[in-house]
Amino acid sequence: MARVRTVLDGLSIGDAFGQQFFAVGNRETCLPKRHLPLPRWKYTDDTAMALGIAEVLDRDGEIHQ
Repeated sequence: MARVRTVLDGLSIGDAFGQQFFAVGNRETCLPKRHLPLPRWKYTDDTAMALGIAEVLDRDGEIHQ
């Protein structure tokens, strides 16, 4: 599970970072200047689903559809 947590860190940061460029103005102002968008970065449902899967795997050791 330690490796899963490491992966979730990267996933959630990448997800939140990418989501910033769908926000009005960030694509036009941040991308050309290679600046980071201002916080608060929110992750999407993709990360929420991965967190749920990790929680079930940690608790049960497997996933049942």
